[in-house]
Amino acid sequence: MHCEGYRARGTGHHATTFEFIRIALDKEFEELVDYFGSCRVKRNIADYDRAGQISEKEAKDLLKEARKFAQKVKNWVKEKHPRLM
Repeated sequence: MHCEGYRARGTGHHATTFEFIRIALDKEFEELVDYFGSCRVKRNIADYDRAGQISEKEAKDLLKEARKFAQKVKNWVKEKHPRLM
């Protein structure tokens, strides 16, 4: 988001960031954006309504997907904004 000259601020900035990714980046990010969006909703429920709703397996799966996402973002930045690498 920052590479493109934008910054998310205020309430809902996590959701705004993922919606930005959906709109601004390649379609290859869409499935991960959906996954992270559902994880964000579940985290909010766990934080504010019911603790213990997230299993260790779900946490490990999220970490695995986050690593894949980080690599995709690095590759995207390298291709679109090489001066930032």
